[in-house]
Amino acid sequence: MITRRVNPLGDSALLIELGATDNEPLTPIIHSFCEAIAAQQWLFVHDVMPAFTSICVHYCPVALQASDWDFVEWLQTLEQLPLASFAPPFTTTHTIPVCYDEECALDLNDVATACGLSKDAVIELHLGAEYTVAMLGYAPGFPYLHGVLDGIRVGRRAQARAQVPQGSVALAENICGIYPQKLPGAWQVIGRTPLQLFDALREQPSLLQPSDKVRFERIDRAAFEGFNAC
Repeated sequence: MITRRVNPLGDSALLIELGATDNEPLTPIIHSFCEAIAAQQWLFVHDVMPAFTSICVHYCPVALQASDWDFVEWLQTLEQLPLASFAPPFTTTHTIPVCYDEECALDLNDVATACGLSKDAVIELHLGAEYTVAMLGYAPGFPYLHGVLDGIRVGRRAQARAQVPQGSVALAENICGIYPQKLPGAWQVIGRTPLQLFDALREQPSLLQPSDKVRFERIDRAAFEGFNAC
């Protein structure tokens, strides 16, 4: 059973919080609900942002007041929109190359020790899963990927780094993330990709989008260094 709660978030946003009483995965339901909101074509709504267990709906209060909608009526409509999982019609599957060499895998030794595995076993488990982009957050283009296998689930580092290299592929609990640029962070870095995940000049700045699928592919250091060579 899925529960929902709609609350104001400031004077121009609403936070829709979803919960599952039977451990049902929320990611497909959240993205389905975002599609349902977009389908209403409310002109006063200018952004719908999915997260792990919630959706933030940004709206213009002046435009809402000028519309045919009463605020309370609109809230009631949001509370009654159907909740259902869906298969996104335009989901893209990405293959992300990753170098796991020591210079790129800053925390691979620590992750292997914490999990009681060899470094190669950690890499194989990381490569063996298919991941789903649950959301983008923390920084532009930073993907939160569901799908980390139980054997390599580890907590964050005790001390954050002031700078994590761009492209770092890292683990934190049941999530895999990729740093789109050099950023501070405490996730456990097990590899690095040469792909540029975010470019403000691209038509679609973020390479990965919510609901996309991701698989990782191992490359050596020579391939990593030569990936963007002209």
